[in-house]
Amino acid sequence: MQTPAEPVRTPPPPPPLSEGDQLAKQLRESDPQRRVAAANRLGEMAEAGQLADGPLQQLINTYEMEDSPDVVDAVTLALGKSCHPAALDILVRSLNRDVLRISGLTLSILGANGDFKTMGILDALRKRLEEDSRPEAQLRLKEVNSAIKQIQLRAGRRVECESSPEAGGTDQPPQNASPAEAGPGSVKTDVGR
Repeated sequence: MQTPAEPVRTPPPPPPLSEGDQLAKQLRESDPQRRVAAANRLGEMAEAGQLADGPLQQLINTYEMEDSPDVVDAVTLALGKSCHPAALDILVRSLNRDVLRISGLTLSILGANGDFKTMGILDALRKRLEEDSRPEAQLRLKEVNSAIKQIQLRAGRRVECESSPEAGGTDQPPQNASPAEAGPGSVKTDVGR
């Protein structure tokens, strides 16, 4: 006598992707305009304190790997609006790049949000730029000096983030962030508003 076959059970379909996860996926597409649009929308979500860890991590990854200047600028703005310590840390770490790869927008955000520790890193960059006679380096030197002045005017106080964990923001590093990405302080920016 044969035993009846077990009914085949198909697993339930995966839940639909959240808007943030859909936008994070869009950041990996080949069309730069779609990547810019995704970064802009993620920036709006960040400003509202609605940016989850996964999309934040994708913004960080995109910032580190992106070649399109328009996408880099859009991602930089989104990171600046995120109110997340890992976002400021990745912007600070980018100052170790070749001076021609450092975004003026990054310098502006760091000036608006940085503390004395950030100012020390900017000062080291200033010394590198003073030795570089390329016109682009001299432009960055002016932007670095402006960022340092902004920090000095605030007496090195870091700008407090309007988005708190209670308001939907987070003060924890992204789940996939390395300890280095969990960097110092909160980030808030008025750049691009």
